[in-house]
Amino acid sequence: MITTELDPKNISEAAEKIPADTPFLMLNLLRYRETANYSGQNGLQFKTGREAYLQGYLPAFGAVASGSEVTKSIKPILIGSVIQTIVGPVDEKWDDVALVQYPNFAAFRAVAESEEYQRDAEPHRLAALENLRLIAIIQRDRP
Repeated sequence: MITTELDPKNISEAAEKIPADTPFLMLNLLRYRETANYSGQNGLQFKTGREAYLQGYLPAFGAVASGSEVTKSIKPILIGSVIQTIVGPVDEKWDDVALVQYPNFAAFRAVAESEEYQRDAEPHRLAALENLRLIAIIQRDRP
C-alpha cells in the first residue's frame, strides 16, 4: 500500500492505545520521490524528494516541535539510510528510516494537527515522499 497521508482514524486509535503520559517512539519508514512534487505549492521547491525531506521537512518539523511546552521535548533519535532489507517483501523498499522520541501521544498530535505543521512542514513531506509508514512503539517491560 502506498500512502503519505496521515489518517485521522489511525491517529485516534493510537491515542486510545497509548497511555496518556507514556513516552513512545515513532518509527518512520521513508521512500522518496525521485523528483520532489510541489504541484500547486507556490514558492516551495527542492529538486529531489530527499532534498525536500531533509532540507525542507525536517527543519520545518523541528521549528514546529520546538514551538511549545507540550512539544519541545520531542527528540529525533536517528535518521539513517536503509542499506538492505534482510527479511521483508522484496517490492517494499525504503530509502531512509527515522526514529523520533515523543514524551507522550499528545505531543505528537499537537504537532501533526497544528496549523503551523500543516502550513510549513506538511507540504515538504507530501512533495518529498512516494511512500511512508509511521509506526508508534512503546517500550515493553522486560520479563
